[in-house]
Amino acid sequence: MTPVILPQDISTKPQAPFIHAFVSFFGKHEMDVAARLIVEVLSRHNKWEPFLLSDIIFAGRHSKPKEIDDFVIEGFEELLSRGWIKHAHGSLFVVSDDFINRCKEKSDQRVK
Repeated sequence: MTPVILPQDISTKPQAPFIHAFVSFFGKHEMDVAARLIVEVLSRHNKWEPFLLSDIIFAGRHSKPKEIDDFVIEGFEELLSRGWIKHAHGSLFVVSDDFINRCKEKSDQRVK
């Protein structure tokens, strides 16, 4: 049985000052930032539940450093177009299993 990976199992702590936690996780800085924000938002309830793009934008505005809305949206759209996240219903989105596994794998590699 494969262990269940929860959002709080993935480290969102910066690797070093001025280097965000998900650097090179998805191959494009905008995607890495959006992915980190998604994990941060979903870590609040520690569930891979549906979320709104506005939740991610709001998190970017309050992150340190603050992320520019257009930058976050570009990364989000890139993650969506590549299948890392998917439409759930209405304006809700969900992360794919591949997204969860990639974040956990890269996070584990970074903290070793």
